[in-house]
Amino acid sequence: MIVENAVIIEDAMEQFKQQEGRVPQFSELVNTGCLAELPADPYGGEWILLPIGRVFSTSKFAEKRDK
Repeated sequence: MIVENAVIIEDAMEQFKQQEGRVPQFSELVNTGCLAELPADPYGGEWILLPIGRVFSTSKFAEKRDK
């Protein structure tokens, strides 16, 4: 799920770049309609946008377990 969400964000970023000629901020993806909303990271991490137009997550890609 996390990989699919990252692809959704990157596709929206590419759409924005084609329209505006620059890498967007996350809020601009929603404000311009490229995304309806920023997809959640299913593991609780935060999305990070790199200036080169790539996105990644701070999550550890595993659910937290209660001890």
